[in-house]
Amino acid sequence: MKKKIVFIFTLGILTNFSYAQTDTIYEPKVKRVFPAIQLGGNKTGSWKGEAAFLLGLTNRSLKQTKTMTMIMHGPSIGCEMGRYLHAFRIAPKISYQYYTSFIGGRISLVDYMDDNLNNLYICPEAGISFGGFVNIFAGASFPVSDNKVADVNTFRLTANMNLLFFFFKKD
Repeated sequence: MKKKIVFIFTLGILTNFSYAQTDTIYEPKVKRVFPAIQLGGNKTGSWKGEAAFLLGLTNRSLKQTKTMTMIMHGPSIGCEMGRYLHAFRIAPKISYQYYTSFIGGRISLVDYMDDNLNNLYICPEAGISFGGFVNIFAGASFPVSDNKVADVNTFRLTANMNLLFFFFKKD
């Protein structure tokens, strides 16, 4: 009986070592680039439209499908358009965005210009993302410069849509 137990114990240890010594081949990750046009609007006191060019980057394995890899991040450059300071104005904006299948976020630097006066705001946002295509974010607008725009509230609500180019092309 003791010989059987020692034999099974030894066989189990040798089996574990044999699995540990095998070489594992890892699937290489491929960086994909999905440029996109981002259209939407945000509410920072009053509704403003926004448009941007997004350079979406994603890493994925060759065996994964596109829906499994909707972890996308990247920079964007654009503008917000609307009425603030009693006139229609365009505010330049740069952002870095991160999306997964269900959640997302971004941080933006927006310049609500008034003639020669720059009113810089940093705007972190987080919220719900539907595969990186449609996003609903809530966040805040914090003034970075000494100038504060009366028409820009601290609370920020954003809804936008990313029109991803080349996403549906055949790999």
